[in-house]
Amino acid sequence: MMALVSLVAWLLLGGCGSVYGQLLEEDCGVASVMQAMVAGGEDAALGTTPWMAHLYANGQFVCGGSLINHRFVLTAAHCIQADSPIAVRLGEYDTRTVEDCRQGECAPPPTDHAVVDVYRHAFYTSVEYYDIALLKMQQSVAYTANIRPICILLDTTVQQRMDSLREYTLTGWGLMWGGQRASVLQTVNLTQIDRYTCARHGFRIDHTHICAGDFRRHACVGDSGGPLGATVLYDGQPRYIQFGIVSFGRKPCNGVSVFTNVLAYTPWIQRVLQVTQS
Repeated sequence: MMALVSLVAWLLLGGCGSVYGQLLEEDCGVASVMQAMVAGGEDAALGTTPWMAHLYANGQFVCGGSLINHRFVLTAAHCIQADSPIAVRLGEYDTRTVEDCRQGECAPPPTDHAVVDVYRHAFYTSVEYYDIALLKMQQSVAYTANIRPICILLDTTVQQRMDSLREYTLTGWGLMWGGQRASVLQTVNLTQIDRYTCARHGFRIDHTHICAGDFRRHACVGDSGGPLGATVLYDGQPRYIQFGIVSFGRKPCNGVSVFTNVLAYTPWIQRVLQVTQS
């Protein structure tokens, strides 16, 4: 993840209660600390992203992800390797420390969770399309101050409003400007690029993608699978809603990034959850 400076994006979706009941998890997208301004490409404030999932295999970091309910984590399909069983760490912030503290305030230690089932989209064959997967954890997760779900909108009619959104926020442990992987969770704001302009950059995209970023602010290696979202005024309360999943971009990391459009796959997410409830 690389950037210079940015501001938090705000999006208004209807009036009070206008889309209530259209969230996957009603108690979502609210952090113990609300961050009104971020410095792109710098450390996220402790407690502002309790939905972030740190995915690892054989003890090594693999990808980011997002907690969407008590049992499931959303990530990119290309993060899943058949020969490397994946696990989930929730509540992670600084990968170098057991206890994360800032300005005298400390968060509970992160928790590790085994994955019992992996649901990669059946049509996924390469990173360009259907790059979405769900991980089912062995045990249901209790919500705490530093472990909470991100919001997933089930009302796909907001797609047109989403297309007009200019700013998103991305968080992850990807590569930074010096080429080193971030140990502390990073945050950056990205400007949305319309699909026509994105296609001119050489990307094959359609309505199932989101384009965002520029040559100074974009996703990078290690950010894959992580959430792209925005703070939304929902039922009178600011909530963080996920709109994209980090999918692919230029190599080396320099320019526009492409994200899986979560709204295009909410029916698939609902189907997976419905047939796996147990």
